Amino acid sequence: VLGSAQLLLRMRGTTLLYWGGVGAGPSAAPVAEPYEPRRADVLVLACPYDAGPYHFPSRARTAAAVVAWVREVLDAGALPVLLARALGTAQELCRLLSGTGITVRAHRTVARWNRLAREAGLELGPTPELRKPLVGPAATGTVVVAPLSAARSATLDRLVPGARSALVSGSAVVEGEVAARGAEVGFPLSRHADSRVLRRLVRETGASYAYLGPSHSARFEASLRRLGLGVTRFTAPRQTSQLLLF
Repeated sequence: VLGSAQLLLRMRGTTLLYWGGVGAGPSAAPVAEPYEPRRADVLVLACPYDAGPYHFPSRARTAAAVVAWVREVLDAGALPVLLARALGTAQELCRLLSGTGITVRAHRTVARWNRLAREAGLELGPTPELRKPLVGPAATGTVVVAPLSAARSATLDRLVPGARSALVSGSAVVEGEVAARGAEVGFPLSRHADSRVLRRLVRETGASYAYLGPSHSARFEASLRRLGLGVTRFTAPRQTSQLLLF
């Protein structure tokens, strides 16, 4: 995601590193800097996929599976809709699909983020906003990228009649999540590291202590303690603020 960053603080001989959903894979955004491993004494973590069932296959394999499913739906004469996070995954999908010769239309929420991404220098290919119902010739060979919030919405049903939906998110591995979104299939494509990669990255920092945000699981906390780290948990504040610590 353009604008994502780690925060590294050095004070009185101690180094503290803040991660908010770290992702260590190849960046989908050519203008974004790649992830840079850092050494730290103390970690502050707020990562969404910290324990099972979050074990993701390779990004290349998952991306290929998404394209194959879209082509399969189009060949069957139906309209595919990809439900994804409006900021981050949606831009990755637009960039991926526009390079395959498939026509991409963006839901208005995704289109708004796409405009900002382009202003920041990201090449997405043509992704016009979906304004009218996809019927007749306009629907031929077209895939729609829509936000998770549009799942099961009457507006999306009107704009894409008879659509077949897929959930493209790390949460696709959670039992029941695909059906809950009204999708027929799920693809675990995420910008965040899964539980295995996250534990590896923690080890690479050499940290001896970690502070965990309220979304982290007890299982992940136990895994850090087994690695020899001391752990403190934050409880959820009434008004969420990522900078509350400081």
